[in-house]
Amino acid sequence: MSNKPKNSRSQLRVCTQMRYAPNPISCANSGCHLILIALEKAVAANHLVIDVVTTRCLLKCDEGPNIKLIPEGMIWNRATLDTVSEIIAKCKKLVKTN
Repeated sequence: MSNKPKNSRSQLRVCTQMRYAPNPISCANSGCHLILIALEKAVAANHLVIDVVTTRCLLKCDEGPNIKLIPEGMIWNRATLDTVSEIIAKCKKLVKTN
């Protein structure tokens, strides 16, 4: 049984946290914005009932860009534009379509 309330939508949360020196490794410095745009387009093209939203730190800065599917709990680290198709495929299995 899902913990998701009725009529709520799943979310793909894309970390857009920016870190600065002395440790500038972060999702924002690793291409998250291009991935965000690609996910928005792919979700729409596949008619998935998912909101693609930005979020602050997912606590894995050294492994970014990071994406989390809520409430399903899937997490992708070191996401790339090539990872988008994998994320969408998994979302198709876990989340309903329009």
